Amino acid sequence: MTLAPAATVVCNPPYVALRRLGDDRKNEAANALRQDSKALVPNVLKGKPNYHLYFWFYHLYFWFHGAQFLDDEGRLVFITSGEWLDSDFGAQLQRWLLENTVIELVIESVAETWFTEARVGTVVLCARRCSSQAVRDANPVKFTTLRLPLANLYGCVADEDDADHIAHVDALRDELLTLAGAFSETNRFDHSTITQADLFALGQR
Repeated sequence: MTLAPAATVVCNPPYVALRRLGDDRKNEAANALRQDSKALVPNVLKGKPNYHLYFWFYHLYFWFHGAQFLDDEGRLVFITSGEWLDSDFGAQLQRWLLENTVIELVIESVAETWFTEARVGTVVLCARRCSSQAVRDANPVKFTTLRLPLANLYGCVADEDDADHIAHVDALRDELLTLAGAFSETNRFDHSTITQADLFALGQR
């Protein structure tokens, strides 16, 4: 079955090191994700990444595989451990994101643990496919630290219906995506902004 290009791919990969998976699970993952198209997929990945990035024989990846299903300006939204932000394999993912997407938003929280069973910090990253280097370079990447639990930020009330709940969630999403200015601090969240070109230059140092 061929899927139509997707506007968004949302993923929360498991927090499991590849070495901890048995052969059956590795084969299952490889068979499930094997595709003819290798668009956007790097040829080589170094280091020892976790399951969310490294699948099988260095060419099947959650991130890269997911990107193949996107339309020309489709979004990737990933909820992952934050370790890839400061590791050797993470540098490769960062470069790939900078060279193939506009990174719209990176979120973490100091107010709550989103996954109590995971003993790692969690980040949410939203990025949109983009083939124009000029657009990518000018893109303002927003880094946001939440200072209140999500339920407080949503402004949800007890017994509200699904439509109202979704509207509250959407309103917070839109607020975070449209944050302006280089830096701000509030009792709700802090944010800083850097252009993607400057972020790329920092990564080269």
